[in-house]
Amino acid sequence: MGKRYELTTLEANIEGHVLYRIKALVDMPDYKVKAGDLGGWISGEHNLLQDGSGWIDSKSMVIGEAVVEHGWLKNTAVLPGKTRISCHVMNTCTVKGDTSIHYASTNFTHSFIKNSSITGIGKMEYSQIMDSIIDCNFLIQKSQLNDVIVREGELEIQDSTLTSSRFVGDSLIKVSKVNLMEVLNKTKLVGVTFSSERYGIYDEVDWVSVDLHVKSSKFIKPLTMKQVTLKTSVFNGYETTEIHGFKGEIPEGFYIGSVKTADEDYETSLNGYRDTAIEADVRNLIVSNLQILGSPILKGSLHIQNSTITGRPLIELDGRIQNSTIQDLAVLQVDLSKTVSLKNIILSEDQVYVDEKD
Repeated sequence: MGKRYELTTLEANIEGHVLYRIKALVDMPDYKVKAGDLGGWISGEHNLLQDGSGWIDSKSMVIGEAVVEHGWLKNTAVLPGKTRISCHVMNTCTVKGDTSIHYASTNFTHSFIKNSSITGIGKMEYSQIMDSIIDCNFLIQKSQLNDVIVREGELEIQDSTLTSSRFVGDSLIKVSKVNLMEVLNKTKLVGVTFSSERYGIYDEVDWVSVDLHVKSSKFIKPLTMKQVTLKTSVFNGYETTEIHGFKGEIPEGFYIGSVKTADEDYETSLNGYRDTAIEADVRNLIVSNLQILGSPILKGSLHIQNSTITGRPLIELDGRIQNSTIQDLAVLQVDLSKTVSLKNIILSEDQVYVDEKD
């Protein structure tokens, strides 16, 4: 295969590097280039492979050891570093450091990328990616990712800041902003692990198979959790909270429920079944206007009011239950050596067992 372009005698000195302007020797219709057209600036032919299919327009440059195999660089700078680029279009971008971008159907616009590896079919706009690995199909818009690893599945992030995060598995994330593990908009998280000293949720969230290991958790908008592991000192769920199966270590307090009249339907529920077990061992479990369904295991200092407990729950009570209904095969273990209060309780269907422990 012959040469697709040649170096001209036109020179420029950029950051101490001598660059040469290129000129097309053949037509490249994919880039609207004809033989004889001038292109951008490179240090040498190693920057733009002759046996590749890439092109660098007149406002772009590639410096140092960087290599462009495929793709159209428009108004883009690839600065010194061991960068390798194989994409569709890169428009108005800056690439630095040891960066690898690989897949023919990937578009980048107005973005900054440094010391990162990006593989997969996707689109990135107005974003900054640093020290990160993205190995999946993705849509990233108006976002900042720093020390983020995403593998497999799909990643959709908009107007976001992610720091020191790991997403492994089938992950779909739609957020407004993530900064030090704060989520500020409607979010769906699937197969994700979060670890941070502080985590705040400020809008509707749907969690599926999530591990949440944080110093404290605060949810002030509707929340749905399925098969979740919680390791946090305090858990707060204020509005509609629905939990289907979780295991928790919450030493300081677990607070869920919302205030409403007796005529309203339940909005908050704990659902524990064989395939979605609930095991909560907490120092303070405070819930109101709640449905506790299935076979959850609840231990600790429990304060339950205006609630229905049904199914086959096991409750080790050190606290109080009031204005509530307990039915079906519930087992209520009461420690008489501690303060216990049962007020306005309805025990129905003759299958509720109260076990008084000395």
